[in-house]
Amino acid sequence: MPTIHEQAVKRHLKEVLEGEDRADWQSVLFETLKKMGNNFWWYLDAVGQKHYNGYTLEDAYAFVQVHSDISMGKVVICRVRTGGVPGSDNSVRGNNELLSSVPKPFEASFEPQTGGGADNDGWFTWNKPIKMQLHSMTDDGKMVYVKPWLLPLEVGTTAYSKTLLHIRTAGVARWPYGDEWITVFYRLPQFHVDMLQDWREE
Repeated sequence: MPTIHEQAVKRHLKEVLEGEDRADWQSVLFETLKKMGNNFWWYLDAVGQKHYNGYTLEDAYAFVQVHSDISMGKVVICRVRTGGVPGSDNSVRGNNELLSSVPKPFEASFEPQTGGGADNDGWFTWNKPIKMQLHSMTDDGKMVYVKPWLLPLEVGTTAYSKTLLHIRTAGVARWPYGDEWITVFYRLPQFHVDMLQDWREE
């Protein structure tokens, strides 16, 4: 059964493809699909990762929303190195050993939940203010201070729509398969929205 975030993205996509700007959206989405296939963005796997090759229009739409938030300076990013690449959900001990090596003031724990509707795979936090980087069109490379925070950790494969949900609320720490680095997406407080509540009410 599709999750709330998958249903919401499918519904929003249908609306834009039936709206007055549908021709523009079609162009954007097909260009995005092409670039996704060529791994154009360095943070593509950090935003979403699939068990199989091939991207859908829903994937492209969700990625465009995340990319837009980053480009508009609503989301800042930092990268934190772990002790290696993550294992599967069954590798609880091994993954936690790798996460134990993240530098201070960061801490991370792998606590996989079961089922496609599971909220997250663990937690990622820092207990002191840290610097995170803007990748916006106007302030690319600018550093901003971020107060101590707790974010969900998503490990391995994850839906682009799920990352969009996380980023529209507060953020997410992503540790994709094949990557030693955790990419932390944090939504600046002035742009926080209760996206989950909005989607449930639709």
